[in-house]
Amino acid sequence: MYTVIGNPNTKALRVYWALEELSLEYDFIPAEPHSTWAKATNLSGRVPSLRTEDGVNITDSVAILNFLSDRHGNDTTLCSFPIGSYERAQQDGITQFCCEQLDGPLSLYQRNSVFHPSSLRCPEIRSIVNYEFSKGLTVLEKKITGREFLMGEVFSIPDIICGHCAGWAISLGFGIPQANEVSDYFKRVRRRRSLKLALKKTRQP
Repeated sequence: MYTVIGNPNTKALRVYWALEELSLEYDFIPAEPHSTWAKATNLSGRVPSLRTEDGVNITDSVAILNFLSDRHGNDTTLCSFPIGSYERAQQDGITQFCCEQLDGPLSLYQRNSVFHPSSLRCPEIRSIVNYEFSKGLTVLEKKITGREFLMGEVFSIPDIICGHCAGWAISLGFGIPQANEVSDYFKRVRRRRSLKLALKKTRQP
């Protein structure tokens, strides 16, 4: 059984979501970033971390998603194309796009507004982040048009990252298109049963 360290209000939700997609059992410790638990499993104090049955600790949400999908995934759960294949190179490219152009701006805004010292906080950064995030959504619309998921008919890692970023952006007050290919795509991925199960299972009383 796997153990996940990370509050579901963080990027740890991506890991919980993936575990539910793969129908894997897991325990969890809802640790906040920079908490004692977070620092014990990741020198940077960031979450999530994944502890395997063999006692191996894996950090970073994307690394964990790759590990889980490579080890347990298939075309009907969380797809991971074979390493070295053209499809895998395309999958990794889209994953990188999601991390740089969607996750990146949101991460910058949250770090600056929550974790940076007050002397370094910059209210003007919100307009910059909104601009960069909007640019990312424009590219995403081109990538998703005519497709059910980012890799076509199969649900894969970049879909989890995008789906998580959609909810994250809304929680931070950034706008999401309401009537285009992107909004329809976000609705498709966020309505998945596995996400609902992950939220229900990790929700604290």
